[in-house]
Amino acid sequence: MATIQGRSRRTKSGEMLEPGIKSECFLLADSAEACNGKLYVLGAGWDSLNAREFPTIHPRITLPIVLSVPWGETNQDHTFLISLRDDDNQPVLPEPFTGSFKLGRPVDAVPGEPMKIVVAVNVNNLKIEREGRYTFVLEVDGRELGRTSFRARRTQ
Repeated sequence: MATIQGRSRRTKSGEMLEPGIKSECFLLADSAEACNGKLYVLGAGWDSLNAREFPTIHPRITLPIVLSVPWGETNQDHTFLISLRDDDNQPVLPEPFTGSFKLGRPVDAVPGEPMKIVVAVNVNNLKIEREGRYTFVLEVDGRELGRTSFRARRTQ
């Protein structure tokens, strides 16, 4: 999807594209760090979590995130929420991860161009009760921007 100066535009098929913040990256990783506008990511893109028994505690999952913020939505307060749902669409975390951000415009920014924000969210000591599919859901300002899933499996 694309946004130009906060206005909608059409795809080649004629569909209207919503203006707003877009997720350019939302995936599972073993580790990631956001530093100076860059993401440093290790062990990304996996979709299986293997355990000998359930429930199990997974020491760390990191969610690297890159958001594209349209020019017209910079210098404004935004909220985000990351939840984890099981394959019955029930919440897994006692509380979702929540926060807020306000992305400013650098002095050398080109008017009209979107800005990027990079974040690495660490989920430490995640308790997985049973085998099945689990999905992290990313929302910004109450709008879902992305999903990334893994399957928890029993191994011998």
